Amino acid sequence: MKDHKISFTVTTVSGMEDFTAHLIENKHADKSMRIDYFKRVREWQSDLYRYGVRLTYDVVLPDPGSRLRAREVEFQSNADALATEFTLDLLPSQIQPDNWELLADQYGVSLPSPPEQVLQIQQTQQIMYSTPYDLNTAGDGSKWKENHRVVPMDIGIPAGFQLSNLNVFAHIQAWPDEPIPSGGTYQGWVNAYAGQSVALAIRDVNFYCDIDWNLNATQVPSQGQVTVLFRMQLPESGILRLTATVIPTESSMEQWRLACWSIIRDAATALNAKHRSYIRDRQAALQRQIAGDDPARLRRMEREAIMRSVLEWLFPGFQDASSVLANLPSPGDLDPGTWQQVMQYGEYIKFVQTAIDWDNVMVFLYPYFWDTIWHEKEKLFLDHPDPIHREFLRAGAARVILAILPGFEDQVVSLLDQGQLGALSDRSRFREAIDFVLSTNAAYTKTAAGGGPAEDPKEPGILIGSWTDYTPSSALDIQTTLMPVIMA
Repeated sequence: MKDHKISFTVTTVSGMEDFTAHLIENKHADKSMRIDYFKRVREWQSDLYRYGVRLTYDVVLPDPGSRLRAREVEFQSNADALATEFTLDLLPSQIQPDNWELLADQYGVSLPSPPEQVLQIQQTQQIMYSTPYDLNTAGDGSKWKENHRVVPMDIGIPAGFQLSNLNVFAHIQAWPDEPIPSGGTYQGWVNAYAGQSVALAIRDVNFYCDIDWNLNATQVPSQGQVTVLFRMQLPESGILRLTATVIPTESSMEQWRLACWSIIRDAATALNAKHRSYIRDRQAALQRQIAGDDPARLRRMEREAIMRSVLEWLFPGFQDASSVLANLPSPGDLDPGTWQQVMQYGEYIKFVQTAIDWDNVMVFLYPYFWDTIWHEKEKLFLDHPDPIHREFLRAGAARVILAILPGFEDQVVSLLDQGQLGALSDRSRFREAIDFVLSTNAAYTKTAAGGGPAEDPKEPGILIGSWTDYTPSSALDIQTTLMPVIMA
């Protein structure tokens, strides 16, 4: 490398000022030049002093992120809903005449009425004969008596229905018995013929013939037209009646169910499309909210969640303490009793917020499986852009170590142990720990070094550790090295 120049210019626009950096040039024909850039670091001496101890309370809280997880759970639930294909949770066979109106109200649709479930069709015919027989003349001029009368009756089954029961009824008054030339008499009677079945009624002592006959769909045709033939001897007057009880055929009911199901399906599909559009809009809004959370706000929310869980689990009456504020009038309208309660609540807030060093709470998160099994699914693959917040939301439990500010030891322990503020007796099980903290802090106070320089940052205490830290700076160092060129 005969001549290798490396140069660069740094320009800063502030008014009209230019400057050029140092020029480095390789003037050796048989040597190469290597340039190394180094970032300078600053050396720090770090000393760790212990200047006091705190009385602490160690507690494990279940599911610390339960209140903060709502958005992420909703987001995941919406994502699952959008990934699921719509299916109508209703089968045509579930639509019945006893629930179709309820289904219409449920899906907000208008459904056709089902076919009549039981329908009765009736045919009636009056009969009256002025003579007990007809006198007929043959072609050869001879005459004979015809004592029999035949009356056919038809009844039609409507389309879409089938016969359930056919009632054949006859109430006929007969003429008095007619003598037979060869001896004996003709009596009145009525026969009814339906399909392959026959019913017979002979006149009673009052000369009445009565038939009340029921047939099912196995004895006569169940659809179309049904014919019943009445054959009577010596009828005078009376009534013949056919009553068909019909029910819808299964095909007509299935057709009605399919028509209703199609209407419900179309309405549910349209409603689902509208709901999915809402879910997509909601997903976009949730995504913006989740992505817009800055780390400082998330840390504060986590700290407040821990604080609330601690208060709920440790401080008696915390959940009901704020009930005194419900439906309060203006301060000038408070009665003395309510005013006193509100003031006491304010003192309660001040004590809880002051007695515990909430800014220095130590929190150790435990895995998701320490929570109830019902939260496992939502926690296992829960996601959040902030990795620290994600682990907080997924935590199954949290170990929290609270530090009590000096001077509040007796009152806090009394509140946690006895449910009320006050001084602990000398026989309290916590007295030994509190006395140790007080005596140790008094001993640390005596280690204060007086008369030192004003800028000395050391606190009163005992040195328990010392080390050196190195912090990169913005300064840049350059080192050049010349090396001979080796020719192959």
